[in-house]
This record gives sequence, C-alpha cells and structure tokens, in this order.
Amino acid sequence: MKKRLAAIMAAAMVLTMAGCGDQGDSGDAGNAGNAGNTDTNMVASEKTDDANGAGDTQEPSAGTASDWEPSGNVTVLVPYSAGGTTDLSVRGVTGAVDSGKLPGGISVVVDNVTGGSGLVGITQFINSPNDGETVGIINCDFIMNMALGNTDLSYEQFTPVGCVMMDGNLVFVSADAPYDTYQEFIEYAKENGGVTVADAGAGSVQAVVTASTAEALGAPLTAVHYDDAGAAVLGVVSGEVDAVCCSSVTAAAQYDAGNIKPLATSSLERMSTFEDVPTMAECFPDELGDMNVPVWVFLAVRNDTDPAISGYLQDLFYDAIRTDAYAQVRSQFYLCDNNELYLDEEKAQEFFKSQYEYYAEVVKLLEK
Repeated sequence: MKKRLAAIMAAAMVLTMAGCGDQGDSGDAGNAGNAGNTDTNMVASEKTDDANGAGDTQEPSAGTASDWEPSGNVTVLVPYSAGGTTDLSVRGVTGAVDSGKLPGGISVVVDNVTGGSGLVGITQFINSPNDGETVGIINCDFIMNMALGNTDLSYEQFTPVGCVMMDGNLVFVSADAPYDTYQEFIEYAKENGGVTVADAGAGSVQAVVTASTAEALGAPLTAVHYDDAGAAVLGVVSGEVDAVCCSSVTAAAQYDAGNIKPLATSSLERMSTFEDVPTMAECFPDELGDMNVPVWVFLAVRNDTDPAISGYLQDLFYDAIRTDAYAQVRSQFYLCDNNELYLDEEKAQEFFKSQYEYYAEVVKLLEK
C-alpha cells in the first residue's frame, strides 16, 4: 500500500512540476479578517516576502485589451465564505486591479456564493451569462470534487485568466502542544490511541493529505471536517482538535498571535515563507518521500468565451498579480512569491488534467 501511494504521488509530482515550473508549493483558506460579501479592497500588511523559485513567467496570449471592455462591473463569484483562503487571495488580486484599465465607473467586485463544498458557486458561474462580466474560480477542491464524483462539471469547461495562488498545505498544532516536530506528532498519535486533524470539509485536499498520510504511516489520524478552514483553525486554538491541515492564509492570524505552530508542509519543497518547517517527505522519506499536494486557485471564464474577452481579463488580472499591492497581500498571509508563474491556457489545462488524474487515483486508494 505504501509503495502504491508513493508511486501515485511520484506521478503526480512529475505532472505538477510539468504544469507549474520549478515550484512545489501550494495553499488554502483564510481568516475572517475584514472581508465582506462584496468588496473591491483588501487590507495589506507591511511584512516582506521571499521569492520561491517560480518557473518562467508566461505572458497572456489570447485577445487584446483593446478588442473588448466591460459595460458593467466585473463580478468574481467566490464559491466559499468571506475570509477563507480562496476568498482572501482572490480579494488580494481584485483589490490590486488598476482602476485606470477599466472603463469609467466600472469596478471588479467579489460575490461569495457558498454551499456544496464550492459547487453551488461554481455551478452558478457556469450558468451565468457568458459576457465577461462574471468571472469564476477553479481550484484544487473543485478537481477533488470531480474525482469524488460529486459533480458533472469539468475543468475542461474553464479557461483560466489568472493564477491567484499556488502554495503548500501546512499541519499546525497548538503552540503548547507536547510535540514540536511532525515525527513526534505521529509518534504521539500511535502511543496515545490517535489524534484528530481538522480540515475544511470531506471534499477538500487537506482531507486527502490526512487520509493518505494516515494510510502510508499506519498512524491513527482521524479527520474532523469543518464547514470552513477558518473554523478548523479555531478548533485547534480552542482545543476541540489536536491539529489542522490548512493553508498559510487560514492560519496567518492565529500564527501571528502565537497560538499555533507549524510542524510540516505537504509541498515537495520547503515553503519560502516557512523555511524552518520541513516537508512531510523530509520527515518520513520512505513512506512520504514523494508527497506533493498543492493548494491552488485560478480565476477563470467559460471555455466558450470570446477570445477578446478572455484576453482582456487575462491582461487585467495578470497585471494585478504582478503589483506591489498583491505582493503585500502575499506577505500578509505567508503565500510564496510564485504566482507570477502565469499558466497559459494550454499549460493550465495540462495541469488541471494531471491534478484530476492524481486525485482520481488517490480516491481509489483511500477507498480500500
């Protein structure tokens, strides 16, 4: 079983690297902060962030900004609650959009449409008018829902217009927990009848990290599914659960407050924003040597969108992703400085396909 898990992750690693350049990191959800249900701004911090080995930067190629422009506000449908990983990272980008590149009186706004592990909002987006004024989200949890058979929608129905984030999951525990390393955490679980690990839902990639590591290590790790990642982090702080697997976005506020500490990351390489935190592969090279489960978010339109529209939106969001304003947001939430790694449509589709094939295999493994 362990060899099979390693083989699956090895294949996923190769495909992920092919799709994402040099980086091997990812991330997830967020802290409630100041975000409302519809907003154009994001509060940024003054922390600094390190570069994280992104691959070659790809410029958008479809359409030109002069071919089309919106006649009304551009609404980004975020299929999760305000304050989560996807929400906060997307608001960071929308808040960094140069208003001078939009027609007068036009803004980019965020609308949170929750439910069904993100599927309610994604379904609403796919059924929205294809006029360029509604933008959707495709992320790792959507691909996981595909693999679980929870939706008939497919990544092939989307055209990406911006890579918002690509980071690693982290395992956090209470700051006063009796273990300081991931190895000690696993040993504690085995010696004390098990531990609980929170996540943002049964259909989340964090749930996959917990289940696959429990299988590979023969460790009694019990997943506890919360409605959102912010609540999962608070579960650790309150003592409801022993640990949480989540993105740095979700954990940033509690980490800054000194309430939690990170033990390991599920990325292939150490995160530039947590250089002292080892990878799970480092901790257990024989069992988890190829562990590489990223968290990623793309802005997207439907695949039948006029190229002039998708090109305009690619230009708009790509420029926002490159701004100092979004760099400050990345720093605030400990996101690796790698999302300038813009995946063009062809590369992105290859990446989505590799992720789907990986999770489809993991689901089979976990059902055994």
